[in-house]
Amino acid sequence: MSGQPEVYNLPLSEGDSTYLKHRILSKTTEDGDCLQWGGEISSWGYGVFRFTFAKKRYKVKVHRFLYFLSSFKSSNFDPIMQVSHICHNKLCVNLSHLSLEDAGVNNQRKICFNSIPQGCIGHGNAKDCIFK
Repeated sequence: MSGQPEVYNLPLSEGDSTYLKHRILSKTTEDGDCLQWGGEISSWGYGVFRFTFAKKRYKVKVHRFLYFLSSFKSSNFDPIMQVSHICHNKLCVNLSHLSLEDAGVNNQRKICFNSIPQGCIGHGNAKDCIFK
């Protein structure tokens, strides 16, 4: 799934981006502050989104792809970086619960989630974790 880095270089138009965002958001429901993905789920527990562009099929992590589409035509998206769920909900696609960051910060979030009691240890300039 993450083995398709070319998906982040597709020549999408503004209309393509809007259409794909609409397709994604039409498969979500509100769950507290989270926006829960209701489509396909990978064996790792992440939401999966499939689409066709220029006669080629793509399969992507939905939270990562929605973040990409929402930073469309900007330099805010670096395909090498990870998109973390600061709410620790792998099916959440609420953009305010997603953070573009390096693997080290993303892995630190596991410490926050697994601590008892749960609490954010802080992540430098990255967003703090959210707990329900």
